Amino acid sequence: VLLANTVRTVRAFMNQFTMASEPVPQQELLADYLLSGQRLLVVNQEGVLVYDSGSADSLEFTDGMVNHGVPIHDLATGEQVGTAIVATGTGFYNAQQERFLNGISNALVISGIIAAAAALIVAAVISSEVTAPVAALTDAARDLAHGKQLQPLYVDAVNEVGQMSLTFNQMAQSLENQRTLRRQLVNDLAHELGTPLSVIQLEMQSLHNGQQTAERAVARVQMELDLLRNLVNDLDLLTSEQTKLQLHKEPLELAFFTNRAVERWRPPAETNQINLSFVEPEQPLAHTQGDISRLIQVLGNLINNALRHTPPDGKIVVSCLQTTLEALDLDIAYIPAEAAAQEWLVTTIQDSGEGIPTADVPHVFDRFYRTEETRARHNGRGLGLAIVKQIIDAHGGYVWVTSEEGKGSTFGFCLPIKQVDNGENGNW
Repeated sequence: VLLANTVRTVRAFMNQFTMASEPVPQQELLADYLLSGQRLLVVNQEGVLVYDSGSADSLEFTDGMVNHGVPIHDLATGEQVGTAIVATGTGFYNAQQERFLNGISNALVISGIIAAAAALIVAAVISSEVTAPVAALTDAARDLAHGKQLQPLYVDAVNEVGQMSLTFNQMAQSLENQRTLRRQLVNDLAHELGTPLSVIQLEMQSLHNGQQTAERAVARVQMELDLLRNLVNDLDLLTSEQTKLQLHKEPLELAFFTNRAVERWRPPAETNQINLSFVEPEQPLAHTQGDISRLIQVLGNLINNALRHTPPDGKIVVSCLQTTLEALDLDIAYIPAEAAAQEWLVTTIQDSGEGIPTADVPHVFDRFYRTEETRARHNGRGLGLAIVKQIIDAHGGYVWVTSEEGKGSTFGFCLPIKQVDNGENGNW
């Protein structure tokens, strides 16, 4: 309403004068009164400013500014004689102000471009730091899947990607160790298969040539066949690496069973001039249940291991007792405190051999693991003690070893106490 009234008043006032190219002094008085602080600009038909209630220094008009103005017509003729433009505040700027604003706009645009470029550079650097290790890890995993020899990944960060690379290096090293151990196993198996087969062949030739009695040849062949059977049993357990070991449990009286197992190994002990003995428990033991054939294998592996590491005139003592693991004062971290506090049926095999190096003790039950001394002197497969642990674990028990170099070792295992219907000793 104010704008319309202003325009009408100005139009009536303008009709009293001829539109000239110079400002009209009387118009300033009228405009100041009518606009009350607003800015009034009047241009003629040629676009020349004839009045400005503000400062008209260096003011430049554009077609857009004029097009938004209000036409002023001659009341007599109806002809448009000019245009009135009413602005509030800073609606219009002079040339200096326009240059300043344009400079600010240009600076903002340039700053935005620089900021965007810097952001892209930083993003590229960060992206390369993340994607480069991931790409290297992907390539290494692909090489590992194809069985190629791997070089450890370079780890220079402690973030998640660095931890992933470190874990991959550890996994790759573990796999490489397993490959090495399996290659050693194949070599050992080839040797151990060849030896009994050669002996059997020689015995058969001696028997054929009349150089050997049938009884002696049969005994020697039977011994070699037993060695082959043990080897097959070991390989059979290897096939169960990914499956749970199947047990055929039956009632078992541990002391009676262990004594019978010791008797089976007395002849080879006497041959090697080793005193192998069994210590009867002071008190009758509770009965339990177990897989007889598998437990024979456990005792056989442990006694055979003791025989191989005990020198002539040494001794091996096998004993059974019913006690808690706490009473044995075992420093075994993997046995829970709850299990250590309960009673178990415990069997120990103590020898007077050379003992086990301290660094090797935590690994003696690992599959394919052999100490340097074992590898050099005894040609072990690194399976016997791992098989012992696998069988005892399947029975719900624990295995352990304590050793001191130069003084011997003590291997032990425990079986849970089971209530049975009778005191039968299984097949024993």
